[in-house]
Amino acid sequence: MSNIRAIKIIAIMLFAFFASGFKSANNTYLAAPIDDAKLAFYLDFSKTGIYDKNSGERQKSILQITESLYSVCSKLNKPLDGVEAFLNKTVLSKHFEVHELLSYYKDPQNFVIILFGNFNINRLKELIGPNKVNFDGVKNFTLIEMNLLKNQRLYMELDSSRIVICPENTAGNIMFNLNNKVSKTGNHLTTFANLFKIKPYVSFEANFVKDGDKAPIPLILLEPEHMRFVISQKLSRLQLCIPDEEKLNESVEQVKPIIASLAQMTDPESEFVAEIKNTSLFINCQNDGGDFSKAALHRVSAFIMQLFMQNNAGENSRLEAQNQSIFTN
Repeated sequence: MSNIRAIKIIAIMLFAFFASGFKSANNTYLAAPIDDAKLAFYLDFSKTGIYDKNSGERQKSILQITESLYSVCSKLNKPLDGVEAFLNKTVLSKHFEVHELLSYYKDPQNFVIILFGNFNINRLKELIGPNKVNFDGVKNFTLIEMNLLKNQRLYMELDSSRIVICPENTAGNIMFNLNNKVSKTGNHLTTFANLFKIKPYVSFEANFVKDGDKAPIPLILLEPEHMRFVISQKLSRLQLCIPDEEKLNESVEQVKPIIASLAQMTDPESEFVAEIKNTSLFINCQNDGGDFSKAALHRVSAFIMQLFMQNNAGENSRLEAQNQSIFTN
């Protein structure tokens, strides 16, 4: 995964959904296993409603998720014929119940995706393929080769409550830090953990300043140095830190198309307001009542899920498992 591809993923997500000041956090929700991560993302998939005990609400949520996944795949020109099969094999099956997703990213060699939930390991082994998952006496793991990741394989570790995916070359350090709750967040992500106080559906923070230079981001040419957004039942807002005064003042006009698209996702009573405070542009959703936050959660969830879909069986990824642990002394 290239830096540009990762940034494009962020931009597309933000263009479809959103979120007045944020306070810095002194604690961490979960120890970040990567040194000085530049990006952190959290998704509470259980809030989509697809695991609701009320059958009526569950069926309604499943329909909304399915529609959102069709919509996202269509806009990204991905085949639609595998959408329902993908859902039935994963989150709608009794074997792969995803509750939360947490991810940290620094660069193509240092990132991690963590899925929390209830997982049937034997069923996952069948889905991954016969003899593809190894057990070294302590853990189940496999290695994944993907066309998108040249000269690099992904390490995947599975147990009944957690799945971890990260680059093979840095898996040893990442898994050690994760299992021992060693926090390596550093100074780049100052607010991410604090957002958990409002029990978010979705939260995100990114620092785009690298070695004194702003990293490129195709977000309508706003070039923010820092970005934060949160979606929850009580609060939805986006913050873009833009120190350049001229660009900051221009940003209010530039975000009007985004606000218009957001307004289509919810009821007429919800209002999206863009305002400037200090060196940041804020987009706030007011008078929501939960409609926008739920719609946005479904869109974000659908976007994340399509990243794991394959156009054709075996076309985008190939699983390979070695006969020994990748961890060496």
